[in-house]
Amino acid sequence: MPQVKHEPNPGKGYISEYEKTIQRNIKERMEMLKKLNLDVIKEEAKAAISPPKKKRKVFRRAKPEPMSSVPTRRSLRISKLEPSGEPLPERPVTPPPPRKLGKETVQDALVDGSTADGALGFIEDIKQWLSKQERRQDIPADSYTQALANMTVTEDTWTKVTPQRICSMAFCPLQDKLVVAAGDKRGVLGLWDVSLADAGVHQLAAHNRHINGLSFAPHDGHHCFTTSYDGITRRLDLQKMELDQVYATAGSDDLYLIHHAHVGSAGLLIGRSDGQLVRVDLRSSDSVLHRVGSGDVRYISVHPSREHTVVTVERPSTISLWDMRRLKGERSALQRVELPRACSSASISRRAGDALVALSSDDTIRLYSGLNSGDMLPTKTIRHNNHTGRWLTTFKPTWLPDSDDLFLVGSMDRPRRMEVYDRAGPVYHYLMGEELQSVCSTIVCHPTQPAIAGGNSSGRVYVFQ
Repeated sequence: MPQVKHEPNPGKGYISEYEKTIQRNIKERMEMLKKLNLDVIKEEAKAAISPPKKKRKVFRRAKPEPMSSVPTRRSLRISKLEPSGEPLPERPVTPPPPRKLGKETVQDALVDGSTADGALGFIEDIKQWLSKQERRQDIPADSYTQALANMTVTEDTWTKVTPQRICSMAFCPLQDKLVVAAGDKRGVLGLWDVSLADAGVHQLAAHNRHINGLSFAPHDGHHCFTTSYDGITRRLDLQKMELDQVYATAGSDDLYLIHHAHVGSAGLLIGRSDGQLVRVDLRSSDSVLHRVGSGDVRYISVHPSREHTVVTVERPSTISLWDMRRLKGERSALQRVELPRACSSASISRRAGDALVALSSDDTIRLYSGLNSGDMLPTKTIRHNNHTGRWLTTFKPTWLPDSDDLFLVGSMDRPRRMEVYDRAGPVYHYLMGEELQSVCSTIVCHPTQPAIAGGNSSGRVYVFQ
């Protein structure tokens, strides 16, 4: 058998010829670098280049000016001194005006500047118009919708109705005559015959604080109801020409009334600041209290055909649905909805009553449906600028009387306008004109004919017809 010759196994430390060539090349290069003296040149270059010195900013303090010898002038008014240096006399503290309790004639309630003959003659004319017309009938469907495009405001259809900011308004349910009632923040009730322009305004001192609720009786039109922060709900009787007390709180300054709504022909629901809902029988003035919440009952809306279905807004942001037949405390609500910010109103549509529109201070308008089945189902949220501030009345949407799809709301946009929204979300129409140059926070619709009134925060009312 032939023998196989094996190569010797290299041991530890063995270097191949290729590695020897590499080491030799490295050694030659290192010797060449030493001959060039690169390290010395590098050190000399570092010494030659010196870093620039940073300039220091010197801040010099300004020398204080010498104190003037002239004494500082102080306001004499703030110091409570006369120009002669004598102390000012103490101002007498004016107590708030007393509440208007009980009955009062229209002549006694006239505001200074309103003539008795003119006001009494004006109310006598309204009484005659109401006696001539038949029982109010519902407005035909879509009559407002068809008339919106042609509605305008002219020089003769706007005027100043109240001295101060308007908080509430209502149309008298006359079919052939336009009469607007407006309540302001000082408790003045203004009545305006639109056909007479500026000459048709008459003012009554009905309360001494904000009139937040104002309405005419839905079935006869002879009675105008006002609810105020002074804790009183009053009724203006156009036949007897007197103001009568319907309901009043016990007299506490911390307890006030905010809003009211009609239930049938002889019932009135009034919201109180302590979370109580007052049900008043107008035939006997009997009242029943119902606890519906712990905060203010800010707004009340009654279903147009099912009067036991009521929606309330409780402070700060609760919307509640109630069945008045089963009202047994605040836990008996059919449904409650909590909004993220304060809610000013929640109004049921005036025809079928199945829709609800609510306005909140989070710049939204929310729409709900299903009220006829006892539910509040959210259907739409619309972005809307609701920041009216402290000097303007809060927006409160108003349904058109002949539609369950269209509602009105004030606007902060320019040019000034009142907006008509569709229930589906988009803006349906704008009510605007050259005469309208201010924000109309309070909007009402006439119950029987196409006419829309907007009130601003200086007491002016604009009527579109």
